[in-house]
This record gives sequence, C-alpha cells and structure tokens, in this order.
Amino acid sequence: MADIATRISIQADDRASAVMRTVARESETMCKRIEDLGKNATKYFMAFQAGFSGVSGLGSLLQETATTAMRYETLGLAMNQAGANAGRNRAEMAAFETQLVKSGIAMNESREILTQLAAANIIDLSKSAQLARTAQDLAVVGGVNSSEKR
Repeated sequence: MADIATRISIQADDRASAVMRTVARESETMCKRIEDLGKNATKYFMAFQAGFSGVSGLGSLLQETATTAMRYETLGLAMNQAGANAGRNRAEMAAFETQLVKSGIAMNESREILTQLAAANIIDLSKSAQLARTAQDLAVVGGVNSSEKR
C-alpha cells in the first residue's frame, strides 16, 4: 500500500514539475517575443523620427502611434497566455475579443478585460460580452465611461 502511495506521489510530483517547466518555457517565450517587439518598435520609430524630424508634431504622433501599437501587441500576448492558462486557445480568445469590440469596448480595453477575466478564472469567458454589456449599462446609469479606470 505504501508503494502505491509513493508511486502516486511521485507521479503527481512529476506531472506538477512538467506543468511548471511548461509554464516557465512559455513565459520565457512570451518575454522574448515582447523584447523582440520592443526592439522592432524602437528601431522603426527611430527610423520614422529621423525621416520626419523636421515636421512639427509628427515625431510625437509617431511615438504615440508606435507606443499604442506596441501596447496592443503586448496585451495580445498577455491575453493569449492568460487564456491558455485558463484552457482557452488563441482562436477562442480572438473570438471573445471580437465580441467585446463589437459591443463598443475599445480594442486595448477588450484585451485587458479578457486577460484579467482569464487570469482570475472566475467566469466562463464565453459570457465576457454579456458581462461587458452589463458594465456598459451600469456605466450609462452612473454617467461614466465604461472603459474608464477607477
């Protein structure tokens, strides 16, 4: 009986170790992708800035655009990783995001919301659009922007 319990314990430890190695490997991959994205965004921004430095205000507009695009991509990586941790694939997460955007939630906020919901794992993500609609209705009643951070 003790041998069976020991084998079960060892198998559980082996499985937990495998899961932890997978999480670590995926985290490293995500960090590398974010790092590469940042390097590319910086490189392209510097090229744009150098090319248009004489035009007043264009440099700051390009910087804001590059920063926003980089933030959107970073949120996408985080959303997909949180979704994977919650047992959802990228296609499902993209479909949930599309539903939120169609309901009037901004693209970055949609990704932030889905990342938080997936990480918390407290609701079925297929109900995210319904939850967003309810939040929007409550925001209207309260006279605030539903995407506003509080």
